[in-house]
This record gives sequence, C-alpha cells and structure tokens, in this order.
Amino acid sequence: MTIARIISVNFLSSTDGDGMDEQGILKCLMLGSPDDNYEEHSLSKFGLGLKSAAFSQGEQLEVISSQGGGQFNKFVISLEEISKLGKYMAGSAGSQTMTSNSPQSI
Repeated sequence: MTIARIISVNFLSSTDGDGMDEQGILKCLMLGSPDDNYEEHSLSKFGLGLKSAAFSQGEQLEVISSQGGGQFNKFVISLEEISKLGKYMAGSAGSQTMTSNSPQSI
C-alpha cells in the first residue's frame, strides 16, 4: 500500500482588525499563554490553537500582518527547521520586501 503525503496546503485568513507589529506576531507564535488575560469562559486560553491547527494540515506556518502604511511583517515556523535545530523558533522573513531570514527564538 502506498501512502501519499500532501506537500502544500494553503489557507488564508484575513481580518479588518488593527494588525500586529513584529512583537505582536512573535507573541501570537509563542507556545502557551498566561491565563491572567482571559475570562472564565473565553476561547483561545492555552496558546496552542493556531499552531496545532496549522501543523495538523502542513509543515510550515507563516504569519503576515500589517498595521497599515504599506509595511508588512512576516514570520515563519517550519517543522523541518524545528527538527534540524532541536528547538521551536520563528524566523523573520522581514518586512515588506521579505528578503531577510534572521531566526528569533520564542
């Protein structure tokens, strides 16, 4: 029996919110979150939903966000890189031109 593996799955989620700066994206990509910012019956309490959902569908998570003015920030988490480096980290793909690759531990 041959088992096929999906190489690429793309999902796009967009909002009309305020966007995130670099620190906001890094915070969103952290594993876990303190529960002092959540109401008793709120969703998203544990800080694992985005990462779990993304990695259940593919091997790479990219978050791109803008707070306006034409500047976009992009961060990437890759299961392949986590496996190679032995630690969970997001790599910055830079802003607007997205040419830099300087990893940031989170």
